[in-house]
Amino acid sequence: MIKIDRLREQLRNSISKDEHERIIARIQREYDQKLSEINLQPTKIYNERGAGRKKIATKEVMTRVLELDKQGLSQAKIADKLTQEFGMKIGRTTVGEIVRGNYVLSDEK
Repeated sequence: MIKIDRLREQLRNSISKDEHERIIARIQREYDQKLSEINLQPTKIYNERGAGRKKIATKEVMTRVLELDKQGLSQAKIADKLTQEFGMKIGRTTVGEIVRGNYVLSDEK
């Protein structure tokens, strides 16, 4: 960040304020255009063939994870509690994915 600030200061000292503002506006427009192009690119459908390990968490499990997260339990404690409640091994990383909203059910792909 310091290098950018130094470059901006040098730019301000070498050209007029109007020229500086025009250059900054042009750079911002170019940035906005590139960002919109990236956002408009189609997203790849994850695992189109259905290959790999299947998801084990159900909507019921996901709801329970979010309830326990609201109560302030750690991800490891939530995983242990779910393993006891549902009788299947649910890992801490799976709990983390659910809490962050990154977990997608197999039937929703």
